[in-house]
Amino acid sequence: MGNNAGLQSWRGEDTRIINLQGKSLLPGFVDTHNHAYLRAESMYWVTLTTPSLESYKQETQAFLATQPEAKQIRGVGWNLKYILEQAAATGRSPAQLLDDIVGKDIPAVFITHGHHEVWANTRAMQNAGITKATPNPPGAFIDRDPVTGEPTGILREFGAQNLVISALPQPDFSVDEYKNAILSFQQDLAPQRGVTSVIVPIHYPTDTFLEAMQALDNENKLTVRYDLLQWADENRGTEQIPGFVERRDKYKGKFFKTDSIKIFGTGASSTYGSVVWNQETLKKTVAELDRQKFRVYIHNIGPTSTYNLMLDAFEYALQQNGPRDHCCPTIFHKRKLI
Repeated sequence: MGNNAGLQSWRGEDTRIINLQGKSLLPGFVDTHNHAYLRAESMYWVTLTTPSLESYKQETQAFLATQPEAKQIRGVGWNLKYILEQAAATGRSPAQLLDDIVGKDIPAVFITHGHHEVWANTRAMQNAGITKATPNPPGAFIDRDPVTGEPTGILREFGAQNLVISALPQPDFSVDEYKNAILSFQQDLAPQRGVTSVIVPIHYPTDTFLEAMQALDNENKLTVRYDLLQWADENRGTEQIPGFVERRDKYKGKFFKTDSIKIFGTGASSTYGSVVWNQETLKKTVAELDRQKFRVYIHNIGPTSTYNLMLDAFEYALQQNGPRDHCCPTIFHKRKLI
């Protein structure tokens, strides 16, 4: 910030002088998109590696051997393209392939690394009551057999995923599991990478994660600052906002806050271009969130035509509430809205 002589005027009685021996000093980095809570997956789930039914079975059975009393099994890392190819080659549905791997008596739900598709076995779908008559949730898809219409076991996007996940004996990690995951996650941040602040866009309903963060903050164990984005359910619109306000007031501390909202606007690569929200519901929800002084964060990967739908929701919020000090005016200056 200048030469040594220029810095002398800033010295005081309590100034600490550190000689960097010619090294560079940088401010802490801000990680602007990190699902930190997913560290729990690698710690408590089966991690699938090589795309092979035999490999998947070996890894799953090795995991079950350590937990013989398990009431469910969760896994991460399966390859969607490979499973669809195997289903076509064997004449068995993906659900039946997973039955072969884990057995039929225990519900199993595996998720891809991208987290936009899950692979459920027969028991998991039965527990959730998913049949050929089950409609696709808004913006989400239940893969079906083209001849019979029966669900195959592949569910795309969070509205469909949550059907089977919510019916599991343990839909979410426990508070202690989340605490252990965050403590593990932090070991990779400031000490190794210089990250001192993280934006965490939560993508499913999880009060236990917020409870874990509150406990760690109370115990002075958070070593970086966290901006936690509460997840907005596209099926609930404005009715869920009082719950967001309640959580914002309840879950806050020295090193974390929950005053932002994550909205999932469009589907991932497997459903590219699918708009998840009803547009009128989106506009009213964004406007009410803005009125309640939340920051709104929208996941949108395109195509370009969908960007305007998301921007239209911000425009509607500004029309209803007027401009304020938040993240959106820069965008709208470019559209000449304010």
